[in-house]
Amino acid sequence: MFWKRKRRRSRTRLPWTRFIGPGATILGLLSLLGFGVGKGVDFSRLDDVPPPATGEDYPSDQPSLVGTSKLNDRIRIASFNIQKFGKSKSSDVNVMGVLATVMAQFDVVAIQEVLSADSKPVQKLVDRINAQGGRYAWTASRPIGRTSYVEQYAFVWDTTRIRLVPESAYLVSDPEDRMHREPMVATFQTIVSPISGREGFRFTLINVHTDPDEVTFDGPENELNVLDDVYRSVRQYEYSRHREEDFILLGDLNVDRDHLYELGQIHGIESVAGDQPTNTAGTKVYDHILVDRATTSEFTGEAGVLEFVRHLKLTPEQAKLVSDHQPVWAEFSSYEQPAFGSIATRPAATAEAR
Repeated sequence: MFWKRKRRRSRTRLPWTRFIGPGATILGLLSLLGFGVGKGVDFSRLDDVPPPATGEDYPSDQPSLVGTSKLNDRIRIASFNIQKFGKSKSSDVNVMGVLATVMAQFDVVAIQEVLSADSKPVQKLVDRINAQGGRYAWTASRPIGRTSYVEQYAFVWDTTRIRLVPESAYLVSDPEDRMHREPMVATFQTIVSPISGREGFRFTLINVHTDPDEVTFDGPENELNVLDDVYRSVRQYEYSRHREEDFILLGDLNVDRDHLYELGQIHGIESVAGDQPTNTAGTKVYDHILVDRATTSEFTGEAGVLEFVRHLKLTPEQAKLVSDHQPVWAEFSSYEQPAFGSIATRPAATAEAR
């Protein structure tokens, strides 16, 4: 299933502590937290996603799904590369209507490829969702990149069901510039009604967008052979601070799941969305949600790709204006579950990259 080969480590690998820095950056304006949880809708039936009411150029025979009830006992986490999401795209009312409808299907969305110095596209997107009945919030990184072309990462979440753990968002420190865009990390927890003392599911997301030119070869400079060290380092860092055990790496990795190299060789980790194409053309797998099945027992086994082009009946021309990617998603219990294994005792949790 994964790329099989003997692991090769470069002597120039950084100690795990060098990957973690204080570069926390929270630029979002958080909405007032709510505590309402909707009644049962069969949220797994993505065929029921209606097109947004956006204008004459797009289908508008049904209302937006924003504000519709979600299941009490589970959440959906997604990753979405909104291709070149900047001033032009965020000013298109039709595109923003599609994006708002897509975002409203999920409880937390990791976004890649925001082209902005001030996060206004993300703020406008959340404003659009909330204007249609949602109660969403957002946070974004500073712009990052090696050249004049820089991008932001962002997270968007439903504040009636999810809270961002205060001061938990940061960019991974990469002083030796081993990644074109260092990942963004943030920790969230579900908002649940107490049931027999059960706590809400707490999890850490690692938001990644690799450089497509730096993942197609086998060697220590391949970003996927750096990301395995990043994953281990973030996991050890968060576990030592907060005893956190649930880590989900998600984003646009620019490879299919058979070519994840050392990232895909981490014990227990699985790309849960499978081999379903994630681009709008339906030809390539670029986007992933990686879950450690040994520790994250909250994963329900349900995952996939929201094919918004088909569900919203968009033409290829309309889809191209939205993105060349479609969201990948995975479903999790809203409540903490006993882990299958302990992060503190597993070999993958060693403090140094060897």
